[in-house]
Amino acid sequence: MSLSDATPSVRFLITQVDGTKQTFPARPQQFTLGVGAQIPGFDEAVLDMKVGETRTVIVPPKLGYGANGTEGFDDKIPKDATLIYTLELKSLLPFAPTDAQQKWIADHPNPWEM
Repeated sequence: MSLSDATPSVRFLITQVDGTKQTFPARPQQFTLGVGAQIPGFDEAVLDMKVGETRTVIVPPKLGYGANGTEGFDDKIPKDATLIYTLELKSLLPFAPTDAQQKWIADHPNPWEM
């Protein structure tokens, strides 16, 4: 199964350049690639991973949370933050997009250029 027809289950940790860490739940998170469920840098990093692989990537602000950061959310990532993601691809689940997701995918062939 490839990532283009699957829902990845990923465990991850975000570290800011200043060393501040945001640990996400110990249980892996499931999401759909390319539909805005995660920041573009996260999607790009996961795209060619293999199940069981662990990867560390540096995500520049333009592929992260940009000029807004996550103000108002508990994780408090500042604006224009460069982030270090440590990712572990735990599994791939069959992808069954909803009608709304299928429409969004069709309407946004390259979501990174939005």
